[in-house]
Amino acid sequence: MAIAKDTREFQAMTVADADGILMQLARLSAELKKKSAAAEKRKAEIELQLAADTAEQQKEYDRLFDRLTEYIQAHPERFKHPRKHQVKGIGAYGIELAPDKYKTLDPNLVVEFSDENGLALYKMVPEIDNAAAKQIFRDGGTVPGAKYTPAGDVPKIKIDPSYIEKLLRG
Repeated sequence: MAIAKDTREFQAMTVADADGILMQLARLSAELKKKSAAAEKRKAEIELQLAADTAEQQKEYDRLFDRLTEYIQAHPERFKHPRKHQVKGIGAYGIELAPDKYKTLDPNLVVEFSDENGLALYKMVPEIDNAAAKQIFRDGGTVPGAKYTPAGDVPKIKIDPSYIEKLLRG
C-alpha cells in the first residue's frame, strides 16, 4: 500500500513547536507588510515628484497639442489626400476616421427605457443557482464545471493583526 504523505515529522511536533511556527509567520507577515508599505510610500513619493518635476512641460505639451489639433480642425481641406502630413523622422499629424463609440452611463435607465419602449436593449444572462447546484452535490451527485467541498474540520491559521502592528512599532 502506497503512503500518500509521510507525516511523522508533524506527528512528532509539540504545541510549543507549532506556537513557534506561528510566531515566525507573524514576524514574516509584519516584515512583508512593512516592506510593502514602504514601497507603496516610495512609489507615491516618486509619482508626486514626477508630477511636480514635469508640470511645466506637461502644461506646455497640452497647450501645443491643443494648438495643433485646432490647426487640423481649422483646415480639413489640407488633409483630404493624403489624410496625414508626414514630418520626416519626427512623426505625422492629420485626420483619421474614428469609429463610433458607445458607453452605458446608467444601466438601470437604459433597461427602464428599453422596457417602456418595447425595445431589446439588454440581454437576459443565465445566472447559476448556487444553492441548487450545492444540493446536487449533497445528494451524492456531481455538476460538471463546479467544485464542492463539504463542511468539516480544516486547518486554519490566523495571526492577530494587533500583534503584527506591535511588531511593526517595535
